[in-house]
Amino acid sequence: SVGGLSWQVVSYVDPLTGNPRYTSAPGALYFGDPSKSPPNFDTGAIVGSSVMSPAFTLPKTGKTTVEFQAFVDTEAGSSYDVLNVDVDVNGARSMVWSKEQVGAIPTGGFVGSEADISTWNGKTIRLVFTFDSVDSIANSGEGIYIDDVVVNSDCSGSTEFSFGFPTLFGMDVISESRAYAVGLGGAIVTYDGVTWKSAETLSASTTWNGMYGVDQ
Repeated sequence: SVGGLSWQVVSYVDPLTGNPRYTSAPGALYFGDPSKSPPNFDTGAIVGSSVMSPAFTLPKTGKTTVEFQAFVDTEAGSSYDVLNVDVDVNGARSMVWSKEQVGAIPTGGFVGSEADISTWNGKTIRLVFTFDSVDSIANSGEGIYIDDVVVNSDCSGSTEFSFGFPTLFGMDVISESRAYAVGLGGAIVTYDGVTWKSAETLSASTTWNGMYGVDQ
């Protein structure tokens, strides 16, 4: 943190409008000074802070996004009151979202935001929200509220089945990179940790109801 302010969870409700500064009770992540009424981020100095999520591992395939709700009451330009979201991998950071993507600022309410983070599929990452006023001028806005941060994946992956995935009745997972499944129409499929592939079947009229595998 710089300038004496940091990100914190608050449960503020605008006394004039009755509008809460969160989209899911009881509160939201906030950058500013909640002791003021109304809150703002003006301390007479440059202020800024970063907040980092716990580490988590993304799925190996499919489209993966981070979604959140943002309330932004700062200067509108891109040169001051900078708000970014970064992906952190072992200390190396890459920006995936900036405040310009919310549209008109101040937002006047919460705006749904999204960033594609599929580039890091299969990796263990952290999400970092960073605010930097850059200067000490025009910091009388309410600040930033962030709520409902969710990482979504469509769970899709590459497949060799032009007719869609077969109906399966039995499966055995040997390891993270080795699995087998069997089912209707003699279906036998294998998994290599990334992709499901069809294997040669003995008879299309056969239905496999179960299987068991041993790692050798």
